[in-house]
Amino acid sequence: MQKFSLFLIKENVADAYYHKSDILFHFLQKYPSLKSDEVYRKQFLYITQEISTDHLIQFIQKQYPTQSVRTSAHQLYITYQSTHIKITVNPTECTVEGSSLHEVEQFVFEYLRSFYSTFFVVNIADQQFGWLSPQRKRLMI
Repeated sequence: MQKFSLFLIKENVADAYYHKSDILFHFLQKYPSLKSDEVYRKQFLYITQEISTDHLIQFIQKQYPTQSVRTSAHQLYITYQSTHIKITVNPTECTVEGSSLHEVEQFVFEYLRSFYSTFFVVNIADQQFGWLSPQRKRLMI
């Protein structure tokens, strides 16, 4: 099983750190062990935006026929043929577990791109990280 953590990054931080994703990764990698450190906690709260758990769960449910999605508390289970994906949604982090990146991309990430454009994805076990969506280009007039 592959486990991916998604963090909703505030837009101004995403703009500033889009090409500095390694810095963001190292901070998010260290954060779980430093949650009790007040400075780290304040930095985490400054760069992240709260995820609307109910809204996200409803959004994902709408993407699939009701027979392929089960919910319990803040968790979703997507089952389609031989694919089984577990999604846990918390206000600070969304965790997606699936058998491969390809499977998670096809069944979850593809839809999440249209939900929020500033999700940052981390796979700590494989040291993989990156933005779920490409940076939006802004017209300067």
